[in-house]
Amino acid sequence: VPPYAPTLLDKVQEKGGEVFAIGKVSDIFAHKGVSHKLKANGHEELMKKTIACAQNAKSGALIFTNFVNFDMDFGHRRDPLGYGLALMEFDRMLQNFAKHLQADDLVIMTADHGNDPTWPGTDHTREQVPVLGFGPNIKPLNTGTHAGFDIIAKQIGKHLSL
Repeated sequence: VPPYAPTLLDKVQEKGGEVFAIGKVSDIFAHKGVSHKLKANGHEELMKKTIACAQNAKSGALIFTNFVNFDMDFGHRRDPLGYGLALMEFDRMLQNFAKHLQADDLVIMTADHGNDPTWPGTDHTREQVPVLGFGPNIKPLNTGTHAGFDIIAKQIGKHLSL
């Protein structure tokens, strides 16, 4: 289903920036507002494509990656050990990724829903999800608790002067 209104992705393109949609991001947005669709599977391949985009993207670009395997492989399957090991692996990959950031880059990480791997059943769970933002010149900021994800789009829009 196409978004009912212009999204942050559309606004990035309107200002002349490129949007790199890695993994299933293009599908989530019904292919709207996407300059480059890059399919990948597995955390390692997704991170490699994210790093490649970060190395080649021009100022004003938005790189949007969905690391779906936490959800698909461990959360819904209720595999806490696999989830924990995947987090440790991802942490190592994230340290490598951070080496490729430019001075004015902003990285935001979150989840689209709770998915506690220790909860019974295979549905989404309802715990709050953290939002982590960082970059070489990003100052710490506690934005508090929010009822939706619009705070993320607002912060990215502000960062990109949209």
